[in-house]
Amino acid sequence: MISLAKKIIFTIILYSISFTSFAQSLSDWNHVPVTADNNQTVIIEFSSTNLIGYEVKAFATKYEYSSPADQYNGVGPSSVSTIPVSTSVLIEASEWGESSAITGLAVMGQDNMCNSIGASNGDLISFYININGILVKINNEINYSAHGIVSINTANGFSVNGEDILLGCTDALFLEHNISANLDDGSCSTYKIPGCTINYALNYDANANSNDGSCLVEGCKDPSAINYDEYATIYDSTCIFHYPITSPINNGWNMVGFTNKDPLDITSYLTENGLINSFDIIKDITGNFWTPDVELLNTFEPGQGYLMYNRTGNSFAIQFSEKFHTEIESRLNSGWNMIGFTNIDPLDITSYLTENGLINSFDIIKDITGDFWTPDVELLNTFEPGQGYLMYNHTGNFIYVNFTD
Repeated sequence: MISLAKKIIFTIILYSISFTSFAQSLSDWNHVPVTADNNQTVIIEFSSTNLIGYEVKAFATKYEYSSPADQYNGVGPSSVSTIPVSTSVLIEASEWGESSAITGLAVMGQDNMCNSIGASNGDLISFYININGILVKINNEINYSAHGIVSINTANGFSVNGEDILLGCTDALFLEHNISANLDDGSCSTYKIPGCTINYALNYDANANSNDGSCLVEGCKDPSAINYDEYATIYDSTCIFHYPITSPINNGWNMVGFTNKDPLDITSYLTENGLINSFDIIKDITGNFWTPDVELLNTFEPGQGYLMYNRTGNSFAIQFSEKFHTEIESRLNSGWNMIGFTNIDPLDITSYLTENGLINSFDIIKDITGDFWTPDVELLNTFEPGQGYLMYNHTGNFIYVNFTD
């Protein structure tokens, strides 16, 4: 029986050998093994098309022992070698699965009848790509199994002589240049033409394909403006500043529009802003409600309106965001809706509905005071920033509105 110490030593030796990268030579690459019939079929999938046209070949790691019993007695191999066990095969474009390129090869097994020195069951099989005379290892190996079929990919990357590499275009004169690549794979194809590539710049060059930083762009250079242009080099006084929408809160009932682009937890918002004791009730259009004791309504939703009862006896103002948001879209169901007006500027109701093809979509629009708009009577004329409105959609369909388009 093999001692525990021998087993441990043998395991360490095999572990060390199995993870050693054996460099191949072009003479190995050019060797064509004898064809045998106990092959293993291997399909290799590539995530990039850059390697199309290059060749792949399989090599087996062989362990030689001084005595057949050494392997079982904890004695390490006397020598380790690698031998080619396939022909070289071309990497081609793929329409199979999610791979961009693919190849398939036969790993040839040991066959004494054919005088074939090939792989034996359990041998470690490595795969190499010949890239302009450099043999690049695919960091994904298999163990040989006669007559088996296996598929591998290149997700583990590539290496040369044990050093991980990144394939790509290494020539900075080309558009395809990858600054992280350390082995050129032939993917360089388009020379850079330096110039200004911003099409609204004063010195735009239609022939340029690589921006060289020479663009002269008039625009707003202030990052706090809503029309800030990161490419602007010439300040033209066009900056537009829109600050957060403020909603006035009167004593008693208010209809308030929620003007943040992200939902907010009601209790958290009120607590963080010192308003947790300011409201008796907050209601949405469905009848769900929030009170300090009962929370059937939990969240303020972008673009929606809410009835809020201020019990403080005083008037104040609230803000739901730190900036003005233009990307809020409100969905109006068929029937009654309570919608928040999310523009920073007032809008004439009739003009807005007409310009957006909605003039025949609503029976009535009401504010908290009871003033109303209908197609025939306009006691309510203007949408005001931060306010909520009851709107009756009579189309029978959903309507989506963005008051800031």
